[in-house]
Amino acid sequence: IRVLHQLQLKYPDACLTMAGPDSGEKLKCLKLAQDLKVESSCQFLDLQSKPELQDLGSNHDIFMNTTEFDNIPVTLIEMAALGLPLVTTNVGGIQHVFTHKQTALLSGSNDTPAMVKNICSLIEHSYHFAHMIQNARKLSLEYSEDNVWEKWNQIFSKAFE
Repeated sequence: IRVLHQLQLKYPDACLTMAGPDSGEKLKCLKLAQDLKVESSCQFLDLQSKPELQDLGSNHDIFMNTTEFDNIPVTLIEMAALGLPLVTTNVGGIQHVFTHKQTALLSGSNDTPAMVKNICSLIEHSYHFAHMIQNARKLSLEYSEDNVWEKWNQIFSKAFE
């Protein structure tokens, strides 16, 4: 929400959709959006099914992930598969899956200025990031169900040789 607030100084039509389970933070988010006067540009959705999430992703331009922790960034992988450019924090497992400017734009946790800078760079120089989006889509294929099962089979086969 703070990122949106900063983005709207340059891009007044910027909007934000937040989707996911409410872990007790939704009221804080609503209050912050009201305090920063961006509530009319925010949409808060509950947990979405996979088809709903895919539909939601296909109707947006950028996937922004401001999480402070993430062991396995499944949602990022799913959004990369949809072809959305990723702007995310580099916490937990994210930094082991995605590489800055190669598959995503990364910034530190709670670094609003860096997140805003990454999004502005993506908007203003989108042609520079076409390769990044393609790389992220290719990367997402490595995490397909078939590939993951194959890797598990290889591990188990070696373990029982």
